[in-house]
Amino acid sequence: MVSATALHSPRAAPAQSNASSSAAQSLTNAASLPRVAPVAAHALNRAYAWPSPFALTLEKGRYELRWDAEAQVNGPARVYPFTFGPAEGRLVLDAIGERELIGEAASDRVPAGVRAALMADALAPVIDALERMTRQTLDIGVADESVVDDVSHERAALRFRVTKIGGNWCCHGALRFADERYLGIACPQDPPQPALAADDFDDLPIALRVSIGSSVLTVGELCVIAPGDIVSIEKWSAAGAGLRCTATTPDGRMTLSGKAAGTRIVIEHIEENSVADNPQGDAAAPRRPAATPVSAVAAQAAAADKAAPPAAAAPPVLTRIDGLEVRVTFELDERSMSLRELKALKSGYVLELDQPLNQSTVHIRANGALVGHGHLIAVGNRLGIRIASFAEGKDE
Repeated sequence: MVSATALHSPRAAPAQSNASSSAAQSLTNAASLPRVAPVAAHALNRAYAWPSPFALTLEKGRYELRWDAEAQVNGPARVYPFTFGPAEGRLVLDAIGERELIGEAASDRVPAGVRAALMADALAPVIDALERMTRQTLDIGVADESVVDDVSHERAALRFRVTKIGGNWCCHGALRFADERYLGIACPQDPPQPALAADDFDDLPIALRVSIGSSVLTVGELCVIAPGDIVSIEKWSAAGAGLRCTATTPDGRMTLSGKAAGTRIVIEHIEENSVADNPQGDAAAPRRPAATPVSAVAAQAAAADKAAPPAAAAPPVLTRIDGLEVRVTFELDERSMSLRELKALKSGYVLELDQPLNQSTVHIRANGALVGHGHLIAVGNRLGIRIASFAEGKDE
């Protein structure tokens, strides 16, 4: 076995980057991100996930309304303020929808109060139905003509699209509430769960990590690895002219065992693993320190009273970090297959490699984190990795 410590020359540890430059920015300070309150996001999700349209029967005909996150209010939009019980809000309707409901009265020459009254009359069947269902009063008010309501970038606006049954007519609009908590009025119930077929996600790609072996190194040994060094693979197994390997899904629930030779991996065994919530069980829980006898506590207190005040203690410092052990795994390029292919896997299935095994790039992971790359090399009857790059990037 090739010893990491025997072949590597110590090198200076890279200087630590400025903490202020690497610190993650708090989302509360990220002004460029669009914002929406959690209660509003939940209400919008319910509304936009509602599968069926709402039927509207008005004097002008029969319509269907759908909550639609992609609805855009084109051209000059009219704003109609409303109150619905304790809730206050605004109905924003594009010019097409307004003209459909109130005709020529949609002109700017018509007083705002007249337009509001005509809009209330046009929507009377909807208003009556909502008032009967909720036992709340819905009133449409007169808009302030000086207010321009742009909902194109308003995340908390509930957008809708209205189509006319039997025709191609369509208009867009939005509802805005002064208090986002009232958005739930638009869709008070959770939508029904969608009916999914067994093959609905068959095209979903599933990643596979292909491991050819592993080693256990200390932190000190990792720190002195440099390009050109050879690191021994301690745990590996030959399979004729090839290597035994395992391909695992990222969650560890499925493991494919096989042999890699040339440009192919032939699957020999498929195993499904159960992933426990706490694989370490009680061992992961912090241990309670053993109780100290009362007599010993008293003796220690008496001795402390007689002793001179000690000098300020230095903060504790970890001094044996270099001896900590790290599991290092050696992996081929990540493979991907569809869920359909994964379902059909059987012994004998072949995974194709992009390059022959002896030319493939080997990815080196320390406790799961990618730290370097290299290539396979035989050292006597042992197997090793000649390092091409190691811990050179900020992410490694």
